[in-house]
Amino acid sequence: MTSLSLRQIEYLVAVVDEGRLTWAARRLHVTEPTLSQQLKTLERSVGAQLLIRGADGVRPTPAGAAFLPYGRAALRSSAEACAAARSADGQRQVPVRLDTLPSLLPGLLPALAHWSRAWPEVCLAVSVQSSREVLQERVVAGAADMAIGPRPMDWNGPVLSLGEEEVLVVCSIDEPLWGGACAAEELLRRRWVRYPEAGWAPADLVRGQGEAVSGARPGPVDVPSVAEAVELAARGVGLTAVPASAVPDRLRSQTIRLAPRQARETTLYRAPNAEEGIARHFATLGSSVAHAERGDQKEAPSGPSGRRAQSPRLTRPEREDPHRRPRPYGAE
Repeated sequence: MTSLSLRQIEYLVAVVDEGRLTWAARRLHVTEPTLSQQLKTLERSVGAQLLIRGADGVRPTPAGAAFLPYGRAALRSSAEACAAARSADGQRQVPVRLDTLPSLLPGLLPALAHWSRAWPEVCLAVSVQSSREVLQERVVAGAADMAIGPRPMDWNGPVLSLGEEEVLVVCSIDEPLWGGACAAEELLRRRWVRYPEAGWAPADLVRGQGEAVSGARPGPVDVPSVAEAVELAARGVGLTAVPASAVPDRLRSQTIRLAPRQARETTLYRAPNAEEGIARHFATLGSSVAHAERGDQKEAPSGPSGRRAQSPRLTRPEREDPHRRPRPYGAE
């Protein structure tokens, strides 16, 4: 009897969904050699070549295309079997706990929706915290399974960089600097709309130089969320600084760019000793965030349910010879 591994089937599905070995390895949080070896083992077990690699990426062979529906069904059945066993045993479904920052949550919503549609049987609990330090402390303490925020300090667990976001200052259409650029120091005497997150106060934007600015300043307006801060700034109450993804499209032109340009890295990270399920969701969530943030229009990766979520087109440069003939996956 042929012995097949669910993990190997999951690898095959990820490669077909992503279309590139590199992207699939990132999604699965494994190395390319490991992924390649497992796929070769699966092909030997099946007794047929399942993938072929060419200039346009990796795609299934006719045998692979025939195998995929049954492979997806096997993954789905496995997830349903585990859920049924937990239900019969009286266990409630344990959610995946994700912490992030208020300024990042608006930009993460498309990615979270994309991931949730691909994994409808998994509960996701999202919480917002006030600073990078609190995010890191909660993951260390086990209060959160993973976090999306600035790169953690002195971290020995997996960290996935999601790229950098430019810092923008939202203003009203009556603002003279509207649509232009300005040094952060020149904005310190203005009225600011603040929200509860460390690192986004006016003085934080000048990286310690705010103390050099003296004199009376207008009193700030404090609000509970980023969305309210952006809306009040757009209405002329004051200025507020946010990541670019937190600015709605309708207000994109009502911003001031800082000179010199400021950008902040965003990462996804988890504890090094996380259980296997969390490690898997860490990889798939990272893939969903990357797709949504970089504009991937290709089909979203599917979870065990086989359902797909649409996401923007993700373009990643890879140097490949357009004249190279397709070759079997893993061939020299």
